[in-house]
Amino acid sequence: MNKIGKKEIFILLGLVFLLIGLPLMVMVVKQSQELRRGAAGSGVLKLLLRPASADKRRGETLNVYVKLRNISSSTKEIRVAGFDLTYDSSVFQVDSDSIVCNGPLPVPARTEVSSNKIEVVCIKSLGSATASIVSGSGVNLAQITFQVKSGAALGNSEVNFVRTNIPDAHTEVDLSDAGVGGNYRIITDSSPTNTPRPTNTPGGPTNTPTRRPTNTPRPTNTPGPTNTPTPDPNAFCNDSDGGYEIYTPGTVTTNEGDFSDYCQDQDTLIEYYCLSYPSPHANPDPQSCAGVNSVCSDGACIQPTISLTPIPSPDAPRLSFKVKFDGVTGKIGDQYVKVLVKRQGFTKEFEDVLVVADDNGVMSGTISLVGVKAPRRYYLVIKGPKHVAERFCVNKQNGRCESGQMLVIRRENNFDFSAWLLMAGDIPDQNGLQDGVVDSVDFGRVKKALVSTDEEERARANLNFNKTSGGKEIVNGQDISMFLGTMSTRYDDDY
Repeated sequence: MNKIGKKEIFILLGLVFLLIGLPLMVMVVKQSQELRRGAAGSGVLKLLLRPASADKRRGETLNVYVKLRNISSSTKEIRVAGFDLTYDSSVFQVDSDSIVCNGPLPVPARTEVSSNKIEVVCIKSLGSATASIVSGSGVNLAQITFQVKSGAALGNSEVNFVRTNIPDAHTEVDLSDAGVGGNYRIITDSSPTNTPRPTNTPGGPTNTPTRRPTNTPRPTNTPGPTNTPTPDPNAFCNDSDGGYEIYTPGTVTTNEGDFSDYCQDQDTLIEYYCLSYPSPHANPDPQSCAGVNSVCSDGACIQPTISLTPIPSPDAPRLSFKVKFDGVTGKIGDQYVKVLVKRQGFTKEFEDVLVVADDNGVMSGTISLVGVKAPRRYYLVIKGPKHVAERFCVNKQNGRCESGQMLVIRRENNFDFSAWLLMAGDIPDQNGLQDGVVDSVDFGRVKKALVSTDEEERARANLNFNKTSGGKEIVNGQDISMFLGTMSTRYDDDY
C-alpha cells in the first residue's frame, strides 16, 4: 500500500476546510455585513411607511409604500437607497416578487425576503445618473405587498425598520434616519349582517289608518331636526402617498373602490385624499400645478428640470491607466470597468470604461476626464465587472492605499496600477447588477454555476475568465479558491 505524502495530506485538509469551515466563514461575513450597515445616518432623509396604520381582515392584501421625505433646507442627490424591515411572518406573507422599487430609484438591486425580514436596495440606474430629492418634498421609494395569512392572530402587528442607508451621491455620507414603521390591526372576519324587515303576514291583522286631525295649525318658526349622516362601520380609506401630496402620484383605496390621482389637463391635478366624516372616504380636490411652478404629469405636479450635458473639451485631462484582474494571466476579451475620480467634497464617476488585455492579462484603458479640474490632486476608485472596488492613490501602487492622492495634470496622465490586483467575487446578478459585497449570495452563484449548463450564468461566475478550446465558460475549483481569497476584503473600497 502506498504511503500518503505531505502533498496529499494538505489537499485532504483543504477539502475538509471547504466542507466544514466555509459555511462558518460565510455566516461570520453575513453577520459582520449586518453590523457594518446597521446604523442610521444624519437623518435629513426620513423613511416612513404609508399607510402607517390600517385595518385588514384575514386573506386581504395590504399595500405598503416606503416614503422618502427630505426635511433639510437643500436638495439632496442620491444614487442608491437601502433598508431592512422586520415583520411578523405568522401574520403576513411577503414574496420578493411583490417588492417594487419606484419613484426616483426605480431599479431593484436587491429584494430579498427571509423568515421575518425584508431587504431592499433600490438604485437610479446602472450609470452615474443621480436622483434629486427637493427640499420639503416626499416621494415613494418602494412598494411592498403584504398578504394577511388565513390563520393570522387578531390584533396589532408591527412592521419596523432595522437598517437604513441612503448615501449622498457626492460625499457618500449616509443621509437617512432610523425610519418610522407601521402598526396594522387584523380584525375579525365577520361583518355585520342586515336584519331583515318584518314582512306582512297574509291573513294577519291589517293596519287601520288613523285620521289626522284637520285644521290644526303647525307651530311656526320652530326649526325641525336636521338629518345626521350615519357612519358606515365597514368603511375604510388608505392613501398610498400618505395624504394630500401633490408631488407624488398616489391611489386612495376604499371599500367603494380605488381612486388614483390624475391630470385633468397640463395645469390641473385631481388629487385624491382621505376624509373621515361621516365615514372614511376618498375626496377629490383640484390643484393648480402652475401655482407651484410645475406641470401636471402622470398624476403629480412635476417641477421641470434642466440638465446640462458636458461637452468634451480638447483641454480636458486625459487618463491612461493599467489594471490587472486577480487570476487572469493571459489575453481575455474586452471588459468594462467603472472609474471614480475623487477628492474631499468631489466625486466624478465614469461608467463602462473599456479596458483591453495584453498577452500577460494586463488591462489598459483611457478616459477623457470631462468635468475634472486640473492640475489638482485626486485618488481613483476602480471596480471591475466581477470585482470589489479598489482605491488607488499612487502610481505603481503595490499595496492597499489608505490615504494620499495623485497629481492630475491638464493633458496626458499615465498611471500603472497592475501590481495591485482587482479581487474577484462581487458577482453580478442576471440583470448585471453588483451590490458591493462579497457574501453568501455570491458564493451561492458560484456553487450554482458549477453544475449549470447556462453559459450566461457560468460566464458571470467565471472569475478568472478561462474557457475551453471550444469557447465554453469554465467554472471550477479555481474560482472557489479565488472567491475565498476575496472574502477577507468583502466590501467595495471607498466606492
